[in-house]
Amino acid sequence: MPDNYFYHTDRYSSATLADYSQLVYRQHSSNYSRNQEYTVQTDYTHPFTRRTRRDTTAIKLDLGAKAILRNIGSEFRVDQSVDGAGELVPVRALSNDFAHRQRVYSGYLALTFSNRHKWNLNTGLRLEQTLIDGDFQTT
Repeated sequence: MPDNYFYHTDRYSSATLADYSQLVYRQHSSNYSRNQEYTVQTDYTHPFTRRTRRDTTAIKLDLGAKAILRNIGSEFRVDQSVDGAGELVPVRALSNDFAHRQRVYSGYLALTFSNRHKWNLNTGLRLEQTLIDGDFQTT
């Protein structure tokens, strides 16, 4: 969903404080942005039972993986008229295009053991990697 911002600045001057009639400076800006996010996730659970003569142990295996992909961009433009009367012209030094990419990958494995004597053991492993890349496409 876009999150766009705009502003307009007009500066006036006059000989007296009561009369602000002369436009002396103008600046307009637009910032168009985009934000795309995609998430893929899978989870799997499988129960096992281990029986011996003395006890029964319930074992639960949990596996999962997840990926989050984010693409964010911004196109920022500034136009100005330094005397207020002239045409608005682009100001390259104040304008920019920016792209930001983030990739998050994760996976997990968990084992749960429980028996009739109410002993529980939980163990697991989780791995996660985040990759971030930003690029000022214009300067």
